[in-house]
Amino acid sequence: MSEGRISKYQLQPDSTQPRRHISRDKIEKKKAQLMADGQVSPILIWPVREDGKADLVDGETRWLASMEIPDEELLELRYEVYGGSRDDRAKLLLTQLLRNDDGSEPLTAMERAVAYKQLVEQHQDDDEKGSAVKQVADKLGLDYSSFTRALKVAEMSEEVSRFVLDHGIDDKRVINGIMRVEQRATRDRFQELLEDIRDNEVKKEKRNGDETTTTTRAIVSEAMKELKDPKARRTAKEKTKRRLDARRISFKFRDDGEDTMVIETPREIITFKISPEMVAKFRGIELEEVESSTSTYTV
Repeated sequence: MSEGRISKYQLQPDSTQPRRHISRDKIEKKKAQLMADGQVSPILIWPVREDGKADLVDGETRWLASMEIPDEELLELRYEVYGGSRDDRAKLLLTQLLRNDDGSEPLTAMERAVAYKQLVEQHQDDDEKGSAVKQVADKLGLDYSSFTRALKVAEMSEEVSRFVLDHGIDDKRVINGIMRVEQRATRDRFQELLEDIRDNEVKKEKRNGDETTTTTRAIVSEAMKELKDPKARRTAKEKTKRRLDARRISFKFRDDGEDTMVIETPREIITFKISPEMVAKFRGIELEEVESSTSTYTV
């Protein structure tokens, strides 16, 4: 492979890269490493085009991090040119997998599983070389049983697979939990779970990873509890409704601000504390009787 240096502004990502999600945290860590130690290993690129630009084969995290470092500190990146063919997708994917999993910028479990699945699909069973699964496992230097277990992570619906990839989820318990909720809960509850995870990620971004935010595992665990006990959670629409006959409704307004509404039914007396805004609305009600001496208004 030929080597050289190239401006970070001449690089662009490769859509075939198995990594689908790069978290803000990973970029920040790589930025800190580049500023402290410099570029330890070269990125891998396709041959530079006539316009001076080049597509990345491997090293997108380093490239994104470099874009946040002042030019006077880091303007160019060291590179190696990939010598393979764009048509040989299996060889390219294998190269990307081996480089991505060298420990510096590891893929998530889901990203690996999807890439493994694609590799297996690009191989054929062979009497001499063995099954397609064994061939890929051997090329990656992985134990057969470990490789097949990793492949199972990709055995999910396209919707879950896309969600997990896009959000960089690497926790197998979370992945399995999302799959079970999709399979056993209602469609609405499944969609609500995905939305809860998205909202929580937005909150984490705003708080810069503040530990007070809920973890994705906790959100999924709560959804899993509901599968065992549907009463564990009730949405606003699912809350128990009671129909009560009111014998008397009273509004008691006090100088200390402890204003209340009291509803008396045949079996119980229910007292609600009401806000100043609600008091204003209740005062506007046309009342049949006003007991001004007691500051108690009865409907």
